[in-house]
Amino acid sequence: MILYIFLFTFLIKYSENAIFEDINLINLNIYSKAKELDSKNLTFLMINGDVPSLYSNGNLLDTRFPMTKNTTYEILKEISHLSLSILSQFGKRCDQTLSKEQLDDFNILKGKMFLMYERILTDPLIPNELRLNQIKFLNESIKIVLSTITKKNFDCDDLKNYTLEVKPMLEKNLHAAALSQLLDMKDLMITWIKKYNFLDWNKTYILICNAHMPKEKHIFVQFFNKLFSIETKCDRLVYSETMNDGECINLLKAHITDKILAINLFDDPTRMHKDLMADVAEEIIPKLFSESPINININ
Repeated sequence: MILYIFLFTFLIKYSENAIFEDINLINLNIYSKAKELDSKNLTFLMINGDVPSLYSNGNLLDTRFPMTKNTTYEILKEISHLSLSILSQFGKRCDQTLSKEQLDDFNILKGKMFLMYERILTDPLIPNELRLNQIKFLNESIKIVLSTITKKNFDCDDLKNYTLEVKPMLEKNLHAAALSQLLDMKDLMITWIKKYNFLDWNKTYILICNAHMPKEKHIFVQFFNKLFSIETKCDRLVYSETMNDGECINLLKAHITDKILAINLFDDPTRMHKDLMADVAEEIIPKLFSESPINININ
């Protein structure tokens, strides 16, 4: 008898869970289909890294790879990444001995830097003033890399001297690189807006696919905010923290379906772009902690 009761209770609980799982699966299935229907004739401009692609009615209309033949930007980017590689290697490891893997990585950096020397010296598109700055930058980078390889140790003084020398150079690099990239994007947009004047550019979605974190201050977010007088919170500009085309476009589709749901239910196009419980949580949390605070200083 006890066994029957146990089995009956188990079946009821299992059935309840199964029902909820079935509803969830049905919801996901319907949502997936809705995304495809809602974005069937979608027109959008996707910037994946440095590569712009224009889609009309869901089909690729035009793309530009590379966006520019101006090698100034690419050189500046490589130089800046070189510095980041060195700083990443050091991290918080001052005065620690290099592992074999770390030593190998520094030797790879050394080889890369000598190859970059040739490009900087011979590339006719790099202005002479900028060229001199890059040579100085490389010299400082080579000096710390060779010192680290020789000592087989992360020297704190070497790191301090390196950052003092290269930081002003890096700032100049950033300005020159940003200007080069923005001028190229501006020229491209002038060309595309004229060439594809049958598109409604004031309703075209902007999809930016890039690395984690930059978001609102990303160079192209700022550019398109200005060009089309839109804001990051506006439903026309979407930033996806992935550089996979399929995943990036899928996020845009979800964004559009969520916008339609939010308008239908809340009369607010941005409501589904945040946690449904966000607003009530904002009200509850201050009261929750004022009434019964948690002591985090246990020690």
